[in-house]
Amino acid sequence: MNKSVMLALGLLILGGCAQSPSTFIIAPSQALVPTGAQSTSSITLKVIDNRRAKHILEINRSGDPAQYVNSTGQGDIVLLDSLQQRFAEQGYVVSNNGANAITVIIDNMLITVAQQTFSYATKTQVTLTINVESKEQTSNNSSNKKLSKTFRSAASSNGPLVADIAVLESDFNILLGKLLKNISQDQQIQQYIK
Repeated sequence: MNKSVMLALGLLILGGCAQSPSTFIIAPSQALVPTGAQSTSSITLKVIDNRRAKHILEINRSGDPAQYVNSTGQGDIVLLDSLQQRFAEQGYVVSNNGANAITVIIDNMLITVAQQTFSYATKTQVTLTINVESKEQTSNNSSNKKLSKTFRSAASSNGPLVADIAVLESDFNILLGKLLKNISQDQQIQQYIK
C-alpha cells in the first residue's frame, strides 16, 4: 500500500510539473553599451521575421504530438525596440529616413525541448541576418555601400524531470541580449554606418 501511495503521489507531482506553458516572454537582456565614441549618424532600422513557423518554443514528448508555444509579443517588434535602444545609446539618430538602413532578418529563433519521462534536453538556436545599406556622399557623387552579415547563437541544456519555462525564458533572453549586443557593437557594421 505504501508503494502505491508513493507512486500515485510521484505521478501527481510529475503530472503537475508537466503542465505546458501557453506563452513565452521575449525580453532580451539589455546591458548598458559603453559609449566611448559617440556617433551622430542617422539610421533606419527594420526587422523582418522570415521564419516559416512563428512559434518560439517546441516541446516534444515521446508518443505525443509536438506542442508549440508562441511568444507574448511579436519577436520582430521586440528586436526592433531593443536594437533601436542599443543604437541610440551609442549616439545614433534612429529615424524613419536615416542615411543608413539596417535590416534585420530573423532566420531562426527557436527553443526545442525533448521531454522524456524523468529528464529533458533543450536546444536553442537564434540566427539573424543583418543587411546594411549606407549612402556615401562625396564631392562629385553619391554611392551605396552594402554589407550582409549573419549572426548565430546557440545553447543547449539538460536536466532532471521537466524543463522550467521561467529558466528557459531567462536563458533565451540572456542569449538573445548578447547576440543583439554583438550586432550593435560589431566593428564592420559600425564602419558602414559611420
